Amino acid sequence: MKISIIIPVYNSYKSLPELYERLISTIKEISDSYEIIMVDDGSNDNSYEVMKELRMIDKNVKIIKLIKNYGQHNALICGFQYSSGEYIVTLDDDLQNPPEEIKNLFKNLSEKYDVVIGIPKKKEHNFFRNISSRLMNNLCNSILGYPKKIRQSSFRLFRKKVILNILDIKNNYPYLPAYIARVVSFDKITNVVTNHEKRKYGNSNYSLKSLIGLSFNLLFNYSSLPLKAISLIGVITSFSSMIYGLYLLIKKILIGEYFQQGWLSIIVLTSFLGGVTLLSLGIIGEYLKRVITEVSINKQYIIEEKFTD
Repeated sequence: MKISIIIPVYNSYKSLPELYERLISTIKEISDSYEIIMVDDGSNDNSYEVMKELRMIDKNVKIIKLIKNYGQHNALICGFQYSSGEYIVTLDDDLQNPPEEIKNLFKNLSEKYDVVIGIPKKKEHNFFRNISSRLMNNLCNSILGYPKKIRQSSFRLFRKKVILNILDIKNNYPYLPAYIARVVSFDKITNVVTNHEKRKYGNSNYSLKSLIGLSFNLLFNYSSLPLKAISLIGVITSFSSMIYGLYLLIKKILIGEYFQQGWLSIIVLTSFLGGVTLLSLGIIGEYLKRVITEVSINKQYIIEEKFTD
């Protein structure tokens, strides 16, 4: 069997030589047929130069340079396009998921599963990253409908048929867990506990800004929660304005309380129309979201240079 290892690379020139050496020794215990696909996602250090050096050593290393930073998920989609293995592994470039744990993923692959996701026994991130990862995992599972027992990670093993189905999805804002949820039955996905090491080189590329960006992509591209929230607010506002208007009207009839001429009607109408406007925007937005989803077929990435033959 042939194995493809997809590695998105961003400012990781220090870790790449060690990552390659450990990968090679691990893969050869599983199969003699392999390819390592490294996708430089707009690095501003010497990562691509190191990738070219590894390519000179081993022609099984395929390297791709994107013209700018598109994000990890776009880089993975790019790597999938050039993969030819029967089994595809996604692996980060920072060595926190040890390459040796790939054997653990394969040990837990059976005819029952199409996707195996490696989950750290204990995450060796800082406090902020651990909290944000947990929140992101909960948000992802809630929106995409994953069972609670399934957790998300960037360390995964796929069968080729899953990748082929993923590549059929066209979206400007790819998010791999959402793609997996679309093309794989949840009972075909399993977790396996893996080791997780402390970062040896540099700092995490996941900032608060990038995590917020991922959350926004998940919310606005793969769910209608914001639109439903706006619609709900509109309904509540309209209903509340009618109740309040009825209350003021009864108060005036029964008690004879004096209101400035026209004040009551203005308040009630303004509140009611505001609610109806929000409700209408929510409905229009729902249709607009569906139209955008259908026509969103722009390029997910642009390649500057590649050596994949």
